[in-house]
Amino acid sequence: MTDPQVARAADIALPLIQTSTASWGVRTCHWLPERDGRPALWLTTGTEAQRLALEGQVWLSSQVTMMLTRQGMPYDAMRGLRVFVDSLEGQRRLLTDDTV
Repeated sequence: MTDPQVARAADIALPLIQTSTASWGVRTCHWLPERDGRPALWLTTGTEAQRLALEGQVWLSSQVTMMLTRQGMPYDAMRGLRVFVDSLEGQRRLLTDDTV
């Protein structure tokens, strides 16, 4: 994120997005570009059950887009935005899985 307007909008919007989804178990969120350069927002829940519940909500992408837009995120920076949900539980399982 080299564009100052994009960085500023993300810095303001990410805590708001986290707060607005906290009741769904979201503990952290961060903005990263995908390998192809498209923007990606990652929401991390505490448990896999919370992740599954949040991923199934049809409003999630719209809410994220609306909150980013309200903070001045340029459309070009959001075009093709993908929202991903992972969980701390899943991350721990991935890192401690000794069956490999």
